Amino acid sequence: MKKILQYFALMIGILSFNIGWAQTYTVNTTAVDKGWFDACVTTVPNWITFTPGSFTEAIYKANKGEITDIVFDPSLNGQTINMNGVPENAITLCGSNITIDGNNVPTLTLQGPAEGPALIVTGNNATIKNLQFTTTSAFRGGLEYQTNNSFVENCTFLNGNLYIGHIQNPAVYVQGNTIRNCDIQSGNLQIMGAENKVLNTTILGKIIIGH
Repeated sequence: MKKILQYFALMIGILSFNIGWAQTYTVNTTAVDKGWFDACVTTVPNWITFTPGSFTEAIYKANKGEITDIVFDPSLNGQTINMNGVPENAITLCGSNITIDGNNVPTLTLQGPAEGPALIVTGNNATIKNLQFTTTSAFRGGLEYQTNNSFVENCTFLNGNLYIGHIQNPAVYVQGNTIRNCDIQSGNLQIMGAENKVLNTTILGKIIIGH
């Protein structure tokens, strides 16, 4: 009888472990199997920044490590998200291994203000894809990648530059980034660092290599 009780105690312990390991987390997120780990995918339903369900809230969660993938509700197609960034306090994605995908909102636009880019990415192994960027800034770009081993894919830059490197601190070295299938319609591509690739990308402005 003692052995039987020990056996059931062991099985209950294993069952409890498996339940704890498989649980998912936050409202409005979906668990997606990515091999050994679960990725939490958040869908952004709100185009107004700094409000519940907004893109900026999703970035905040990604920076805290709560989510790894950000997608957008189809109802946001055709909307413009004003990112309200400024150089001293720009909206920054600093979490690593994050993917932001606008595949189901092809005409959603992320807009940066006159004083800064729409988004700065500093976390490594990030992927930004299938999004449109624009800015009213004459100097800063629509998107700045201050990161390593990351991707910009299938993105359109309606106005403004795409920077790969740290614009305000050129001494920061970036490498291993890939720009693929992008369309820079009005603006320049500036790349700092080494081993950064540009593949199948249309650039109507200048390509600037170095500082």
